[in-house]
Amino acid sequence: MMSASRAGDSRLQPSSHGGERRPHPNAAAVWVTLIGLLAAGAADASLYHATDFGWTAGQDVSTSFAALMGSGTLGTGDELVLDHVYRIGGTHQLPDGFTLSAEYGAGFDVVDADQHHDFLRMGHATVLRNLTIRYLDTPPLGPTGGANPQHGIHFFDKAGIVVSGKTDARIEHCRLSGSIAHHIRTSGTERFALTGSHLEGGFWTVYMGGNNTDAVFRHTVWEQCQGDGIKTVRGGDGTQRALVDRCVFQDCGRDGIDTTGGWKSASKSTGKIYLVLISASLHAGKCKVC
Repeated sequence: MMSASRAGDSRLQPSSHGGERRPHPNAAAVWVTLIGLLAAGAADASLYHATDFGWTAGQDVSTSFAALMGSGTLGTGDELVLDHVYRIGGTHQLPDGFTLSAEYGAGFDVVDADQHHDFLRMGHATVLRNLTIRYLDTPPLGPTGGANPQHGIHFFDKAGIVVSGKTDARIEHCRLSGSIAHHIRTSGTERFALTGSHLEGGFWTVYMGGNNTDAVFRHTVWEQCQGDGIKTVRGGDGTQRALVDRCVFQDCGRDGIDTTGGWKSASKSTGKIYLVLISASLHAGKCKVC
């Protein structure tokens, strides 16, 4: 007796006339069903604008953004476009597979940069695109603190965008500005990518905790940070197989890329860091280009 799985098999079936093979008579119906399911999945992905929710330029959207992110209205495949600059505070978890984007020059002015908590927490495959995020009323951009910049004086203890234990999170064509501890903090990530962006200020502007693999930094500018542009730590397996491709590190108080921490080199492990078009030292200089 034919099993249930074989009975529904739409593969080519042997013909009763010799060895010739021909399509199963139900193959066309199967393909129509499949195309319908794919179309329905695409239809489930929705594009929203902030103005759809009644947000106006300069409005404080802290409460309404938190409610929207927690409501389940937005999910995998959905995108929210910010039409203006909005004031915001608090900590906000973004859904998996969700895209937060902005019209040119639009984004968030963060009003609680002096508070020691995260701003945005990314999910699996979350995308931030074209956002301008400014941390208001922070100390002047660096380097102003010399060899030992001070917490609360030269920068505030805040992490902007946090990626922890997530895969395939991406930040694309964003501008992040303000003297906070970390504009981006990662740990336990796989295939995190930062491309085409501009980061101003920060202490350890991108801070990579332990167990990050296959991160990509491409076509991005770091400038005026108080400490290191990219800082790594030795925790866990460190940072392995990172690619830094055609990036600029300018006016960093310490190093553009601090390789003395958790970077895993080919001489130490199977992990590698690839540096492309290096034209200056990674250490002991104000400007590093890679």
